[in-house]
Amino acid sequence: MSRKTSLSIKFQRYILTALLLITVLYSSNAQTLTLSGKIQDSIGKPLAFANIIAQSEIEESFNHAISDEEGRYRLILRKEVNYAITITYLGYRPKKISFKKNKNHVQNFMLIPNTEELEQVTLNYTPPIVIKKDTIAYSVSSFVSGKERKLRDVLKKLPGVEVDKDGNVLVRGKKVTKVLVEGKLFFTGNSKLAVNNIPANAVETVVVLDNYSDVAFLKGLEDSDEMAMNIELKEDKKKFLFGEIETATGITNRYTIHPTLYYYSPKTTVNFIGDLNNIGEKSFTLKDYLDFEGGVSRLLTDSQSYFSLYTNDFARFLRNRDYTESKQQFGAFNLDKELNDNFSFSSYGIFSNSKTETQESLQNQYIGNDNLNELRERNSQNTITFGIAKASLSYVPNEDTEFSSESLLKLSDNNQNGNTQTTSTARNAIINTKYTNINSAFKEQLQWHKRFNKKNVSSILINYQYEQSTPQFNWNTNQTLLTGLIPIVNEDLIDIYNDKSTQSQSIQSIIKHYKILSANHHLYVSLGNNFTHDHYNTFEYQRLEDESINNFTSNGFNNRTRLTFNDFFSGIEYKFKKNIFTIKTGLIYHNYAWKIDQFEEENSRNKNIFLPELTANVDFSNSKKLVLKYRKKIRFPTISQLANRLTLLDFNSVYRGNNTLENQRFHDINLNFYRFSMYRDILYTISVNFRKSDRNIKNATQIQGIDYISTPFLLENEDLFWQFGGSLRKGFKAIKLSLKSNVSLSTYFRPINNELIKASSNNYAFKFDAETKFKNFPNLQLGIDKRFSEYNSITNTSFENTIISGTVDVNFLKNFTFNIDYQHERYVNKTMNQSNDFNIGNTALSYQKNESPWNFEFSVSNMFNVEFKRRNTFSTLLVSDQQIFIFPRIFMFKVIYTL
Repeated sequence: MSRKTSLSIKFQRYILTALLLITVLYSSNAQTLTLSGKIQDSIGKPLAFANIIAQSEIEESFNHAISDEEGRYRLILRKEVNYAITITYLGYRPKKISFKKNKNHVQNFMLIPNTEELEQVTLNYTPPIVIKKDTIAYSVSSFVSGKERKLRDVLKKLPGVEVDKDGNVLVRGKKVTKVLVEGKLFFTGNSKLAVNNIPANAVETVVVLDNYSDVAFLKGLEDSDEMAMNIELKEDKKKFLFGEIETATGITNRYTIHPTLYYYSPKTTVNFIGDLNNIGEKSFTLKDYLDFEGGVSRLLTDSQSYFSLYTNDFARFLRNRDYTESKQQFGAFNLDKELNDNFSFSSYGIFSNSKTETQESLQNQYIGNDNLNELRERNSQNTITFGIAKASLSYVPNEDTEFSSESLLKLSDNNQNGNTQTTSTARNAIINTKYTNINSAFKEQLQWHKRFNKKNVSSILINYQYEQSTPQFNWNTNQTLLTGLIPIVNEDLIDIYNDKSTQSQSIQSIIKHYKILSANHHLYVSLGNNFTHDHYNTFEYQRLEDESINNFTSNGFNNRTRLTFNDFFSGIEYKFKKNIFTIKTGLIYHNYAWKIDQFEEENSRNKNIFLPELTANVDFSNSKKLVLKYRKKIRFPTISQLANRLTLLDFNSVYRGNNTLENQRFHDINLNFYRFSMYRDILYTISVNFRKSDRNIKNATQIQGIDYISTPFLLENEDLFWQFGGSLRKGFKAIKLSLKSNVSLSTYFRPINNELIKASSNNYAFKFDAETKFKNFPNLQLGIDKRFSEYNSITNTSFENTIISGTVDVNFLKNFTFNIDYQHERYVNKTMNQSNDFNIGNTALSYQKNESPWNFEFSVSNMFNVEFKRRNTFSTLLVSDQQIFIFPRIFMFKVIYTL
């Protein structure tokens, strides 16, 4: 069968599935009607967020709706069925009517204020959704069928809530940054740990808190972009041990053991999550690591520190997500204790040990070197051992004072053994590689917050951090490397090392006072200082056969650099509100002073900079907002960029720092529009981001063959970056459609081989999804993801990626559940006229009797036994086409016991 025929058959299958979906929806529409209208008070004022409940006489479940800002509501009901309609609104008397029709109907309701304060109204239900300003509360029982296993399954059924495959949760298009259970932080607040581990049958209510602040009286003062989600448990899960124990075994010695245990009481919380598996499921990821280090909050407040974490030596071990073999050991323990009315203690400990094997093949095209092509094949065996422990003590003597102390210890030990085979006209070689790194870090943070009166609030923050690491790189080969740069002694085996050691200490302190001039006028004053002292040492050498050392110092290698950096700052911010507009302007003064010591050379400098900022919010309503932000930012070079002697980065790469570097300069503008209509069940967002950097640190690169040496320097040319994003989500009764798009366009300059080269990188992504949410029918999800990538410079390269995906969830014979997910991916390298098609599918069949604690499941992952994926990457130096080999097909039988 030809490829075209195969693709045609696949396309026809998707068309048939879509037609089946439409047929089911049409059949459903023929049996239903729409009840709509407005909810108003006695003077005709619309009542927003009123609950409308329709209780059927033939079903236990009920239909519900919530009125929008204009008081409009819409209910989907069955024809010729008697319903008891109840309308409730806080502070108003409930209204009840009987309803039975055979066609669409419009019915308006007027509610009367409840004038008797002590009057009690007894209702026989809990409203499915309650909305109050920045808070949304979902009553879970109104949306679930009872077949859900984890919190992830519950959240997917809540209106306006999304969960992606990585465990990120979005509510009305905004990302949840913290997860709490019964008001207490769940481990680090990482949504992935929560959605993949909390049992669905323990959840009573999900409460979403926008503009969340850990300190209650700072809400409305600090501009928090946090969104928290609080999980409230069922009464029978409080003061009671609950959880699950999963065990599974498979063919060829595959296994997984996954216990989750929870204990909640009013004063004590204990959580434990464990995971042992060798089926390719990664227990601890790069995202988890970044979340433990502050996550999105750190990115928003200190982007330089965040990106430093993202690129450090430990993070490089966590990047891989696909393996050919994997063994994972993971354990996490969380304890919260209220010691008395004023003191509370919180702690967690996490341990992870990961052993993985990876394999990839890359076709690299080097820019600025006659477009030389290289085939590079890499294999590696990685061991990552990681531990983190955190303890916090909080003291709240009264509602106007809070003090907290937080200590964190982090240890890691990482090892990598591998080999790289490189083939090109410049070199054919096999290089054996070893990498080790022992890292330790300690942090201590003190916070004090005080509300003196209604018009004066102050905060003090002191943060101390110490970190050290000792990475060692080793390359072993039978061929000379980096000819002319490294003084290699020719032997049968050439053994080259780079021993690094880094040490960093920092103290950050800030005091901020909030002055409330009036309800609509605030003045904020801040004063602070950040002090950092870093050590950076490298030692490159060749170990000879007689165990002696061939030192590379005479050729300009080996660094011993000390950096002392101080940032004293003070700022003033003014925030005012006028009608629907909230404007905050600020000006921050910084005095930067730094000193660099490299052997006997010393270099000291200082600089004064003013950084303006502006935030403008237009709140048309609770569900329609426009936000504009402007920030002028600067970023100083890291100590490795300032170390002005050579450093060996890889078998073909050398880097020399520059101790004369100063700061980069950026102008960031962000515009975001958000609109949500519960009446129309529609959400759409539009975002535009623009960055102009007119002072950049660029690496000037000299390429010879596949070898290159890079040196940073300041370049005054402008780099421009545009990003346009949009999303549209629309609900039609039991089906949800979504469309997402993202376009990023960037132009920049890069010096290569003494020539300043202008380059552009353009990426276009479009995704369409259709999903059903039936209670008594099989549920389907169909998706089409289309991506285009272009890189234009000395050479022009373009790639195209198409992913068609689908999932089916079926409940049948009362106790059986069947689900399957399928993904067809087509990858095209248009420049090289190469294409690759592959199919990835997973399926599972589970059995659980109603209210039985036992669940049995048979599953198959990678059922088509696909060997690799295709990806592409661009940089200012090369274009890379990757083959990444993945885990083989696995058959598993799982037993789950619910406590």
